[in-house]
Amino acid sequence: ENYERRYEGVVTLRKALEESLNIPTIRLLNAIGYENTVAFAHRLGIASTLHPYPSLGLGSSEVTLMELTAAYGVFSTGGILSTPRYFSQVRDRDGNVLEETESESREVMGSDVAAVTTSMMEGVLTRGTAATATRPGVALAGKTGTTDDYTDAWFIGYTPNLAAGGWVGFDRKRKIGPNMTGAA
Repeated sequence: ENYERRYEGVVTLRKALEESLNIPTIRLLNAIGYENTVAFAHRLGIASTLHPYPSLGLGSSEVTLMELTAAYGVFSTGGILSTPRYFSQVRDRDGNVLEETESESREVMGSDVAAVTTSMMEGVLTRGTAATATRPGVALAGKTGTTDDYTDAWFIGYTPNLAAGGWVGFDRKRKIGPNMTGAA
């Protein structure tokens, strides 16, 4: 069922994404196919085990915040996946490079798909569940997420230059509070 416990009827994919509607998400997953969805997620850099069940579309397979943020970053770069890194350089007080990491990048989806997805996720911030996070004059896109039992909430957002993710929850599953959604 949907979060609000009411059925919205026939809606566009854009509206379903903006309002985090579960029923259209499951129907889309059924149409695309579980194995195709898992393969696409892996192309976007998700390395965690994904279970090909109907609940996959609602986030029943846990992934790390780093994986999810990197996957959303693909949309902001027009289809290019960049390997996440914690730092680019470590320098000493004299400016000498002590350690350096390089990010690897490769195209994993067409720029047209990335652009349409970004347009839809911009709606999440202008009209949808993350409307309170929108900022005038800033090109923002993203998605909220919440578990049914309010043990986890997250938001992944991006601009053309930056992808960032936030997660709220406890190390051991317990409620974070009543109605604590990714939007809240």
